[in-house]
Amino acid sequence: MTVVNLTLNYQDGKEIKAPFVILKQNTTEEEFWTFANEDIDCELLDEVLVIHSPAIDEHEDIFSYLMTIFRAYLDASGQGKVRGSRFVMRLTQKWSPEPDLLVITPESYENLREGYLDGPADITIEILSDSTREIDLEKKLPQYLEAGVKEAWIIDPKEKTIQIHFQDEIDAYPESSSDQVILSKVLPGLKIKVKWIWNRENFPSHQVLQELLP
Repeated sequence: MTVVNLTLNYQDGKEIKAPFVILKQNTTEEEFWTFANEDIDCELLDEVLVIHSPAIDEHEDIFSYLMTIFRAYLDASGQGKVRGSRFVMRLTQKWSPEPDLLVITPESYENLREGYLDGPADITIEILSDSTREIDLEKKLPQYLEAGVKEAWIIDPKEKTIQIHFQDEIDAYPESSSDQVILSKVLPGLKIKVKWIWNRENFPSHQVLQELLP
């Protein structure tokens, strides 16, 4: 895929610049589903079909690290399912984003469909990049919370910070070498240490799982 320097111009006048590709503005939900498939990283955001440029290595490494931890923990505890960034979270006819990771608890299983979740996930995780920072923070995050996502994690590799946005508060984890445990309200038994995420070579997933799993 070729990344071109286009501008995403939302209906409210906000412009967010490349790198990403806009295939079509004023896209209907039907058109989105006709185009979207598991091989294309695309989203429907406020009636704009957005195709993202390929992720950088650090983004993918954090993604796979967290996917491994969440999958193992949820399989062992029976507290939910985790899905990755090709899985659509349909919020409205205008909004069908694809969070980097999303967690669905058993109470929401009835909303699982073939290829998408019909409604908000219980937890969403976005791993920021230069090309997605503004769209994740200024567009997707407010929409997630408005739609009923209980926890929206924002992981910033550039600043090495983590935030968890709840409906009424924000928990911040600014110290990358901290032993501090990231506290989830949806999964209170999941105790991921901040330093694990930013020092993955010293805390490989198989090692931290020995500490996490019963």
